[in-house]
Amino acid sequence: MLLLAGCKSLLPGSATGDRSDRPVVPKPTDISFAQLAQRYNARFEHFDRLRASLTVSYTNRDEEGKEHHVQANGQLAVRLPDRLMCRITHIGRAGTIMWAGSNRQRYWLYDASDETAARVYHGSHARYRPDLHGVAWPLHPLDLPWLMGLVPLEPAREEPAPRVDHDDEGRYVVRLARSPVRLFIDARSYEPVRIEVFDDEGQVALVSRLSKPKRVELERQPPGRWPYVATRVEIRRPERQEQLRMTLSVPRDTDIKDRWFDLDLLMNKVFKLPEDRRVDLDRRREAPPLPTISTGAPE
Repeated sequence: MLLLAGCKSLLPGSATGDRSDRPVVPKPTDISFAQLAQRYNARFEHFDRLRASLTVSYTNRDEEGKEHHVQANGQLAVRLPDRLMCRITHIGRAGTIMWAGSNRQRYWLYDASDETAARVYHGSHARYRPDLHGVAWPLHPLDLPWLMGLVPLEPAREEPAPRVDHDDEGRYVVRLARSPVRLFIDARSYEPVRIEVFDDEGQVALVSRLSKPKRVELERQPPGRWPYVATRVEIRRPERQEQLRMTLSVPRDTDIKDRWFDLDLLMNKVFKLPEDRRVDLDRRREAPPLPTISTGAPE
């Protein structure tokens, strides 16, 4: 099984690799949620936007157990707290195959992986459908910023304050009260290394592993104030054999266009779909699930 493959290598001098043979990770210092949030949010002090190129790898298995793999390129733009543009383009084929986005009021997902049945799904933050939470794989617009570790913590919203635990790898662990999210935070850098999103039944729906942190080049700040972001994001859905890997290149805070967050403009100038292919999730009593990424493999 691809997502769970790869046993950990044995430690030198260990015949079994048992946990008892492994070095003991020091327990992190006890800390309150307010203290953790302050240190976690320090990297957002001068950092409220992100632009990067993407390399995307998506792997899944169909109902017959056959593995499919697709490579793609993409572009990412984020303006905190609520603007997102994640555009995916197929290698070797012109045009956009997936566009996940949001602005202050709305979110959308444009799916043209099947050119003959392109759709754009859109809805409002105010009427966000909890029954769709975590269903879209892998790019639900409202999940992606969380899964990339790009959402600051808000102690004022988390009352009573969540308990901060730690795991046996020396990481802080906190389950938020107002969002269906659990974070694993490095106790030295205070950067996220693992993020879990829960479904409505309290089960882990999505798991994101964050690694290879690099500095974001800030146009108006000296290099000493450039924050780190994870440039490798590996997202998987435990109940399925699906994995998405995104690698960010040249993270920076420049070259972000307002038009990328304008849904009306995108509808008319970029997506260009007739009304019957524009699915307003706010108006659907039983809205269909958001689509999965197609491998583009021939039938």
